[in-house]
Amino acid sequence: LILYLFHLLVSHPIEAAEVQQVSLMEAELGGNVTFQCPVSEKEKNILYWYKQPLGCTIQTVATRFFTKQTFRPQFNNSRFRVTQDSLTIMNISKEDEATYFCFTGSQFSHRFVDGTFLAVKDGSLQKSFHVEQSPEAESVLPGDSVTLQCSLVSRDKEDGVQCPHGHRVFWFRSGGSHPGLMYTQDTQPGNTSCVYRLAKRIRNSSDVGTYRCAVASCGQILFGGGTKVDTMTVKVTLNVAAVLIYVIKTTLIIIIITLTTVYYVSH
Repeated sequence: LILYLFHLLVSHPIEAAEVQQVSLMEAELGGNVTFQCPVSEKEKNILYWYKQPLGCTIQTVATRFFTKQTFRPQFNNSRFRVTQDSLTIMNISKEDEATYFCFTGSQFSHRFVDGTFLAVKDGSLQKSFHVEQSPEAESVLPGDSVTLQCSLVSRDKEDGVQCPHGHRVFWFRSGGSHPGLMYTQDTQPGNTSCVYRLAKRIRNSSDVGTYRCAVASCGQILFGGGTKVDTMTVKVTLNVAAVLIYVIKTTLIIIIITLTTVYYVSH
């Protein structure tokens, strides 16, 4: 089997695919989730599922070679289930929080499929801090930039708790043409403000959507409420210009009539 797989990879290189962003999936603690791997009939013979926790190396979850399925020891339990094109995790926990993606193909071609980041929501862990995000909504002209702000705030403002160390900030986008993970920001040593900003240029409608920040700290991930970003339509811009032109023309006409009247009265 190993020699056969090696022969496949050497004789049939992995296809170069368009790089996409990692999509975001949120789930409640103790719930069930299913990740889909869109494959064709010819690609269902070879399927690998991988897991990559934030800041950690990639782990192999399971492999499927024709009809034989194999789970790695830490995933070989009743919580994990694999079909020809999906991976299901039941009774999820915070340890399941990671990016999941699949590798599929046939004896002629192979490819990686875009990943999904699983965020597990656990209200009991969000006691000391919460994330505030601003503004709630922003509308800009195509080509303009918008500045998003994300703050990690202590729930008890009088307890003197400082910004925790060793955390990272992630920016996600839902909606638009390519939703998912966009940017990662590492905190700088000595930074105790816990305020992070992202300047994003909105080139066209493909950049619109809801932008959310996520702060990973102390083994948990806290999400902001999100900022809905939209673009002003050209029609609105043209209407504003038309109104301004009308006002200017009307003002000029009034000035001309007034000056003419004053001239004839004075003469």
